[in-house]
Amino acid sequence: MVDRDEFLLGAAAGRVVTHVGFVDATVRDDIARTDGRWLHARLAGVARDLVGVDINVDGVAGARAAGYEAHAIDCEDPADIARAAIRPAELVVVGEVIERVDGVGAFLDGLRALTTPDGTMIVTASNAFRLMNLAATLTGRELAHPRHVSRFSWYTLVNVLERNSWQVVAFHPYEDSEGAAPGRARTVLAAERAARLFAPFLASGLIAVCRQAPSTG
Repeated sequence: MVDRDEFLLGAAAGRVVTHVGFVDATVRDDIARTDGRWLHARLAGVARDLVGVDINVDGVAGARAAGYEAHAIDCEDPADIARAAIRPAELVVVGEVIERVDGVGAFLDGLRALTTPDGTMIVTASNAFRLMNLAATLTGRELAHPRHVSRFSWYTLVNVLERNSWQVVAFHPYEDSEGAAPGRARTVLAAERAARLFAPFLASGLIAVCRQAPSTG
């Protein structure tokens, strides 16, 4: 079990990084934050070089105005990626994006152009079998981000990556930070954390560390 942000920061330290899906909410809110919790700003503090990629045009414009290098790109469109002419990165961070895309195969194929041949891609995703999700289901509700169109378990995430020519070299369940949550939510998260000691794949989310699979042709 790992802390998501700390894991990503450790992986990004000293490397050339592209952060796909860096606009968390509205970029104005993110940039104005003083609590040090915007992941993109934290990555900028440790990476040797950082580029942000997002489909949110307004968010990208706001990031550029704040001094970040950023590109508005649809990663499902190879031509869009090619037009941006971004230098391939040693590390591509894809945080909580894969659940939002319509064409997962095209998306994963497009990310190959953003990664050096010997580079690493880290995909994070919310866990379909998170304990809190299962508990909500028992009450007739579903906990889901309004932009999510799919969910992943550890098996389906590995399967879709490997089916699209990414080799998963490491896999970790991750936990949310309790400090970011209000009091009642922190209590629920603490209960989740205790349960995960016995069943780690009930964790909040999943991290897959990948490399481009060797060509079979």
